[in-house]
Amino acid sequence: DGRRDERILFAAITRPQMLEPWLQALRTQEAAVSAIYTVPLLTQQLLSGMRPGSPRGLILALSSAGIRQIYFEEGKLRFSRLSPRPETPFSHWAPDCLREAQKTYQYLSAQRWLARGSRLPVWIVLHEKDRASVMGELVSTDSLEFHTVDLLVLAQRFGMREHLASSDCRPLLMRMALRERRAPQLAPKIDRYFFRLWQARTAILTTGVLSFTLCTLVAIKYHLDARNRQQEAAQTRLDTQFETSRYQQLIASLPAMPTSLDTLHDVVNGFERTAQARTDPQLALEKLSHALDRFPDIEVNRIDWFEGNGQDGAGSNAPTNVASDAARNATTSQPATKQTIQLDAQLPEAAAADPRAAIARIRDFADELRKQSGGEVSLIKQPFDIGSDKTLKSDTETVRKHPEFQLRLTLSDTAP
Repeated sequence: DGRRDERILFAAITRPQMLEPWLQALRTQEAAVSAIYTVPLLTQQLLSGMRPGSPRGLILALSSAGIRQIYFEEGKLRFSRLSPRPETPFSHWAPDCLREAQKTYQYLSAQRWLARGSRLPVWIVLHEKDRASVMGELVSTDSLEFHTVDLLVLAQRFGMREHLASSDCRPLLMRMALRERRAPQLAPKIDRYFFRLWQARTAILTTGVLSFTLCTLVAIKYHLDARNRQQEAAQTRLDTQFETSRYQQLIASLPAMPTSLDTLHDVVNGFERTAQARTDPQLALEKLSHALDRFPDIEVNRIDWFEGNGQDGAGSNAPTNVASDAARNATTSQPATKQTIQLDAQLPEAAAADPRAAIARIRDFADELRKQSGGEVSLIKQPFDIGSDKTLKSDTETVRKHPEFQLRLTLSDTAP
């Protein structure tokens, strides 16, 4: 049902019963039979090893089975036949080779594969020791042109290392069969069962080896990456230690700070609040200074200045309330009209022995401050508890302390 001009080459084992004893022995041994080839199916390899210079020709290969005659055309097999072997040594096969070549020539001419009167090149594969005797008896004619092919040279081209002692081509043909990969094989499927098992085992083993190799390479790569990361981490730690040491050296080389960092923060914050204030604290501080000149025994511990009346308890330690005051002042059209000074001070230790005199001294200072500033002065904290239900007295611990008190001065912008 194909094209009518197609040409199909059929190949078959015509006498399989001759191979059955061999196949049965292989089955018994569970041998892996990969393929069964006939000699004509190996022609393509034989041509590639011989490299004939003619597009067509006849090859005669001698063996203990007989004389194999292979006709090729345009590098492809066209015809092959095996004639019985003579009962003489290979060196005396020249007449038989001539006879078989003439028979083949006549057959090819009858099949019109050769043009009438054309000359057919014939190559005979011979051992060097048989070449002289065989070729000496073969004379080229108008129809046949004889050439010789050195069997040893041909065997070397196929990688054979065994020494060939005669013109028998069977070892060479077996070598070619082992190398064959493209020719169709004729072994029954049942005889290739153990070969397929071998292929499966080989595939599994190969896959396992490749997988193991791949996993090993990946593991090595990850190991090298982890090692590089460890080296980088170690180098980073060294760099960090170096930079930390360098930073500490730089810090140590700086001059010592006159006060703590928290105090500096308070000073800076207070300066910023003072810079943003709409009221100048100089007037209030001057009034306080004049009042303190009259009371040299009073020691000042802390002075807090605020914009406003300071009733919210705002101070240098309460930046949130100060911000709220600034926000309220910013939202009104009228500027702040008050400023507040909160004074933390103390009396000498000797004043603790007489609480009444100490409280009178503090009140005198408050009156003087009210007189100097014209503002409102309130005593926020007294050094002693002077409730009506309690008796003023000084214990030993109180005597050892400075009587501390806290005043608040509130000035308006109209104060003198």
